[in-house]
Amino acid sequence: MRFIPRNSVNLTFETVLRSIFDPSLKKTASGNYIREFERRFAEFVGVKHTLGVYSARAGLHLILKCLGLNPGEEIILSAYNFAPVPILFKLMGYNPVFVDIKEHTLNIDVDKIEEAIGPKSRVLFVTHMCGYPVNMGRIMKIAEKYGLFVLEDCAHALGATYKGRMVGSFGAAGIFSFGYGKTMPCFGGGMITFGDENFYNEVKNFVSEKGRFALNKFIKTLFFYVFSHKHVFPWTVYPFMRINPLLGDKAIQEEESYSLGSYQRKYYSISSFQAKTGILQLDNVNNYVKRMRENAKVLTKLLKSNKKINMIEAEVESEPSFLYYRIIVDDVKKYRDLLLGRGIDIKIDSMCTPCELRPFINESREFNNSGYFKNHNIEIPNRPNLSLEDMEYIAQKINNI
Repeated sequence: MRFIPRNSVNLTFETVLRSIFDPSLKKTASGNYIREFERRFAEFVGVKHTLGVYSARAGLHLILKCLGLNPGEEIILSAYNFAPVPILFKLMGYNPVFVDIKEHTLNIDVDKIEEAIGPKSRVLFVTHMCGYPVNMGRIMKIAEKYGLFVLEDCAHALGATYKGRMVGSFGAAGIFSFGYGKTMPCFGGGMITFGDENFYNEVKNFVSEKGRFALNKFIKTLFFYVFSHKHVFPWTVYPFMRINPLLGDKAIQEEESYSLGSYQRKYYSISSFQAKTGILQLDNVNNYVKRMRENAKVLTKLLKSNKKINMIEAEVESEPSFLYYRIIVDDVKKYRDLLLGRGIDIKIDSMCTPCELRPFINESREFNNSGYFKNHNIEIPNRPNLSLEDMEYIAQKINNI
């Protein structure tokens, strides 16, 4: 039997060692790791300007702070989202306006955006969920028509493209995350990309020259790197999960925060150590994305004829990065229990819909597609360190169920 963790950290042992011990990189970075990482990342995404920040959340807070929105003005976003996002909007005094996702997708239904736009609408917040690009052609036309600021959430989507163009290069700004579960972990940190030079200059004034080393993020990344390793997971984490499957969920679960303190950071900048790791990781990221796409192709080929599950549909002319590969099933608990018994740890949905969050508990609108997807999808392991044989094993066990 194979043992396959739900997730692993996209770091090579060589990258970890060089991040800590390799002083030679300083010469190629002209002594400034942060500026060099920003330059190389801008080149990779296809934009002129980027800013490294403490985290994607801190970067999002900073962008909203610099936009200068008035209290009560509206930000349009998907009703299926990461809980801290709409909570932050509310904490800053803005009004989140939710739009349901399109059926059989993970992303906002572009056809329903215009009916959500009102006199106070100012921002269109676009999430490329799980690495599946939104139809950015139509998004930009809507934004131009109504004068909306487009902010792309690319935390899941590094390397994903729409019509051959990288996500994060369409809107006025984009947000990327380098957390341990993302495409390109850098022991934490994040990056803002800019399509508007004036806005870049405004935000830059708030970013400190050098961030602090985040010891907690370094330790957390190494912890998950070690215990999700294929030779460690079967003898450490897996036996405990067989006793209580919820242990895996609790280990990565984030508490909802209803205070701005968790979003605000005195030092907004990414640290030099994280930037150094990022420079090294940019040499690996294309291979990471390539392997995840190859794995996803195997899963799709072997699962698409199974009438008991529904597959996620990608936008035409888009190329997802497949950071998280999800399928829609009838009974989430059944799949979770049976696959875990076969050595495969799958993840239950950790996103949210408005009715699950305290500030929006009385949200009167129904978001049927978002609610159904939230309660009927499972996340299948899909990481670069998994072989094609691993993917075939996973697909076989799913089809057996």
